[in-house]
Amino acid sequence: MHNKIYVISLQHPFSSAPFIFIKKGEEIGIYRDCSCFDGPSTYVSYDFSCVIDKFRSEERMSLPRLIDVQTAKKLIVGRKKNEFAPENQPWILKNIIGKYVEPSSIKWLSEFLKLRITPSDIEAHAANFVADIMKGFEKAWSDIEEDLEKANEGERFRMIENPLYNIFLHTQLFGVSVPKEDLLEILNDLYRVHYKSLKRLELEHGFVFNPIDINSKIRFSDIKDFVRYNKIIKEDFEYDFWESVELYSEFDEFLTTLFTAYKSFRDRNALLRYAVDQYDSVYPKFDIMGTVTGRILVTSPGIQYLKKTSRIIFKSKNGYSHLYADFDQFEPGIIASFSKDERLIELYNNGDVYTELSKVLFGSGEKRKIAKIIFLAFIYGMSQTRMEHFIEMIAGEESKIKGMSFFGKFQKLCSWKENVCRVAIQEGHACSFQGNRRYLRKKGEASSSEMRWIPNQIIQGTASYIFKKSLIEVKKAVPYVEFLVPMHDAILFQVPNEEIDNAKRAVKEIFVKEFSIVCPNIKTSVSFENFSEK
Repeated sequence: MHNKIYVISLQHPFSSAPFIFIKKGEEIGIYRDCSCFDGPSTYVSYDFSCVIDKFRSEERMSLPRLIDVQTAKKLIVGRKKNEFAPENQPWILKNIIGKYVEPSSIKWLSEFLKLRITPSDIEAHAANFVADIMKGFEKAWSDIEEDLEKANEGERFRMIENPLYNIFLHTQLFGVSVPKEDLLEILNDLYRVHYKSLKRLELEHGFVFNPIDINSKIRFSDIKDFVRYNKIIKEDFEYDFWESVELYSEFDEFLTTLFTAYKSFRDRNALLRYAVDQYDSVYPKFDIMGTVTGRILVTSPGIQYLKKTSRIIFKSKNGYSHLYADFDQFEPGIIASFSKDERLIELYNNGDVYTELSKVLFGSGEKRKIAKIIFLAFIYGMSQTRMEHFIEMIAGEESKIKGMSFFGKFQKLCSWKENVCRVAIQEGHACSFQGNRRYLRKKGEASSSEMRWIPNQIIQGTASYIFKKSLIEVKKAVPYVEFLVPMHDAILFQVPNEEIDNAKRAVKEIFVKEFSIVCPNIKTSVSFENFSEK
């Protein structure tokens, strides 16, 4: 147990330097700088991201190897964040070490996190609690290691999640270029878009609300009288409000305006922090297990939520170019492979699933985006009755008949969905490729919401695995490629200008190879698109 070094990093907002607690063997120390990280040691760490700014300020541009305890704990827990109150999330420090330390240590830690202790008081009294906290942290990690193996998540953590944690800490250290002049122009544009959208909601639709509430407090009950077919779509909004607003904004003018107001508000808030920063770069923080399906999230600032028109603020550094790589039809390819549905495999391998559905419903392939929404709704649990209403609402009675006939051809796919739900209920969890389980509330039964996310967990969790494994292989094979921003199943790289063609070939080859390992009967492809647009 003593061959590792243990480190807990805590940041007090009224202190420029983090508090770094270190345990090496029986020696325990408290540091305010990075001198404790000399040498090639491996550190078992909690929240090392809050130390990165200190590394940069000390011009230390090389990081130690880290084992991130929070990422490991999230894999073991296998539940969404919103299933817990924020203070009860199992991967926060006081809950990780709670049963291993004295109550007085937890109380002190809670006071620290609630900002009830000043930085000077921390330095004066930390020594009374840090030894107990660090010994408890060491014991907690020993149990977490065992739990990883019991949950069959150990290999995934060691080979996928933790290596990526280390990769993206380097992105946080070096940052992403954001020139101030471009940023201020975008902020002004977003303000105008947001104000115009609010006025349209008020004057054209009679919908008035506090603009601050648009980010989180609006519910379906607030908007149901302004939305067409509200009885049909109510369930979707209660499942995920803003995802449903985006989905139905394709067909409803009120929701289009509401979503524009929401996106411009969120984009502007995400970008405001860059405007007050003294640098011409941003230094994003990443959560490698940002969702229960394993999607990587940028936790601060919200780069991933920006529309393409707002992403124009990001520039490549001198001598480099951006390269934005994206899997094509990522989830349908995995679905086709896992379900072994010959009709879907043939359709995927010989064309574009979304385009074909667009032709069926609308007579042309021009409405591919809407067809994608409909296809994924079918995959992830929309009932036949609701699907019929959904298509009829969008495209009419004739298209409803054609659409249901189209979906009716995928009999093996439907059987696969029924089977994975049955297995998940029996085992108490849904599991993607190579681990990443999500647990039902009760083994042996499943709510309608759980029946909906079971196939989602398997497909999206597998997509996360393939994407992450591809990134790790790119890092090994093409070391000059710099990782900037992951975007679900796509990523923004930064590449030396003279290597851009070589990088494209290598990235494409690796992405296709890793996909084919998991889905050998599928002919996948990779696109290189523009990360932003004017």
